[in-house]
Amino acid sequence: MAYCTLADIVNHLPQAVLIQLTDDTTVQTAVNEDVLDDHITNAGDTIEAYLRGRYTLPIDPVPPMLTEIAVSLVVNDLYARRPETHDEPPKLWVQRQKEALHQLELMQAGKITLGVSGLSAEDPKVSEIRVNGRRREFGRGRLARY
Repeated sequence: MAYCTLADIVNHLPQAVLIQLTDDTTVQTAVNEDVLDDHITNAGDTIEAYLRGRYTLPIDPVPPMLTEIAVSLVVNDLYARRPETHDEPPKLWVQRQKEALHQLELMQAGKITLGVSGLSAEDPKVSEIRVNGRRREFGRGRLARY
């Protein structure tokens, strides 16, 4: 699912830079929405990989926190696809991606929540181990006969 849109990206990144990062033609004139959509889908897949089992997916309506996380992931990935012109993503976006992934880890662990209904019925971190408290089925005497 898409947790951000072109408009969300444009709110965080100048359109001229977005055109440079997405348009593969020699004369860059417009945002290549197919390229952008692929990165938005990848960001959504990453978010859902962290939240699977914790929340009922897809999360709709999208909380603003997830939109910010998705934007951070998309922008950083867009810079990474142009290493020849943008050596590496700006430090701001690298830091924002680290923070976004950390927030997803905290959500996954249940330390922060999104404030949405639709929590998964099961807590993915809870496990149950049952031990048979009866006497041994195969004690030494029985095992010695084999």
